[in-house]
Amino acid sequence: MIFFPIRQLRRIRRPLLAVFVFWGVFCFQCFPTVFFSLCHATGTEITRAGDNSTEVVGIDPDSSLAETKDNASEITQEAKDATDSEDSAEETQEGGALQFTYNGFIEWESIFSTDTDQDFSDANKKNELRNRLEINYGTESRYLFSVTNLYLTPTFFNNDIGETYRYADETRMERNLRMSGSHYEIDFRELYLNLSSEKTRFRLGNQIYAWGTADVFNPTSYFNTLDYREFIFRDDDEDKSSVPSLSAMLFMDDYTLETVFMPVHVPMLLAPSGNFWYLNIQENLYTAEFLKTNGMQVEMENVGIGTRLSSSYRGADFSLSAFHGPDRDAIFTPVGVSMTPNQTLSLQLDPQYFVVNMLGADFSATINDFVIQFELAYSPDKHNLVEQNMNQLQQITFPFESRKSQYFAYAVGFNYFIPLTRLIESHEGETVFTFEWYQSKFFEEDVYQAYLTDIISCKLEDTYYQGHIPVSIKTLFDTRSNSSVFWPKVGYDFQNGWLIELSYAAIDGKKDNQGLLEPMFYYFRDNDILMGSIRYDY
Repeated sequence: MIFFPIRQLRRIRRPLLAVFVFWGVFCFQCFPTVFFSLCHATGTEITRAGDNSTEVVGIDPDSSLAETKDNASEITQEAKDATDSEDSAEETQEGGALQFTYNGFIEWESIFSTDTDQDFSDANKKNELRNRLEINYGTESRYLFSVTNLYLTPTFFNNDIGETYRYADETRMERNLRMSGSHYEIDFRELYLNLSSEKTRFRLGNQIYAWGTADVFNPTSYFNTLDYREFIFRDDDEDKSSVPSLSAMLFMDDYTLETVFMPVHVPMLLAPSGNFWYLNIQENLYTAEFLKTNGMQVEMENVGIGTRLSSSYRGADFSLSAFHGPDRDAIFTPVGVSMTPNQTLSLQLDPQYFVVNMLGADFSATINDFVIQFELAYSPDKHNLVEQNMNQLQQITFPFESRKSQYFAYAVGFNYFIPLTRLIESHEGETVFTFEWYQSKFFEEDVYQAYLTDIISCKLEDTYYQGHIPVSIKTLFDTRSNSSVFWPKVGYDFQNGWLIELSYAAIDGKKDNQGLLEPMFYYFRDNDILMGSIRYDY
């Protein structure tokens, strides 16, 4: 039994603690019992994802149905066959038997700053408890699917955690139903109703769209905005925000056509002011603060519509796409300054979004041990800020003007499955090296250039000791400013649901003096970190 100091527990809001306790109890005790009772009358199959065993609920071997089976001589074989035929027809009409499947994990993650100019007690920047629950309920063709993440940062381990790591400045509900507070967040990452047939598929609700083939930067990922609250260190299943939308997919003989309608805009996420991952912009003449935004107004002219036509030919996958709607990327527009006595000017940056038109294409093909990938997006009317001389503040006009410009972005790379067994016969893991080059550019001469461009990303993955020890090394290089991120990770998989991981990230950020803002690497140059996590899959 674990005892926590009562005085420290009082610092947590009781409703939030109650929510997490209820969630944990529900996941491990309540919902199996509740669904067992609900499914008893419907014959629903209950399956834990990844488990081959299936329990068909609703047929008791000691029930009258079993007795009827033992006394089958009381009914004719013809009547029994007729009953089976009716049941089979009804099941086929409904798309199969009802099933309830679930899986998830609970994870504890801590982050420590490696800055030597601080006390050890101040190094702990994040302690987070995360519960991820995935649920699928329905038939094979008609079902409700949800992926829900619950986050909690218990402050009883370190009182200062609440100041250096917060999900939001204030309690708020986003358009995709994500609810955030200072020390908690509930994110319905995916929550949609699926209706499908042999030729069609419809989904309504919160969705993530995996358009494009690139591994790191996806120019044709038009709908889902990015979550920058931890720079690049959020997991792959957390780095994008879901969008409420309706998607329709048509399966043809050689092609697949998908169309998406997004009625509301969901903006990107930035770390709150004072957070460890806050973009702390401090120049010689001014500092900067980011204003809050709720995204574009809910109006017909701000809806998003996109379509993608994909196909395969001789082992190669390719697609063409088009989009009209809110730009995924925000423009941080200077709208004014605030002045405080005896301090530098504070430049107010307003994240603004504009409607954009995009055309895109992507391609991937397997050639021996290589998987080649290419992705391209073009826009005739993407907005960006018109340049001004930031060294002469008295001549600056607010707010900054934005202008439409032609724009393109592309990512090209490969995955190389290294045949390491040719060198080490005893090696059992799969060694994969990933390389990607990303570049974006505005064609107009008097607008600032793209903020993220000319970036090389590399990743090496492998496993050892019969899959127990996963190892990876990630690197990012900003070739414009010679900045980089080096991120090695090692773990131990007990292969019984438990996984522990330890990683280190070194951020080397330099100025390039080529835009309104310095490279993002530069603002996090003092944020080298040590990360550790322990996870249990259920």
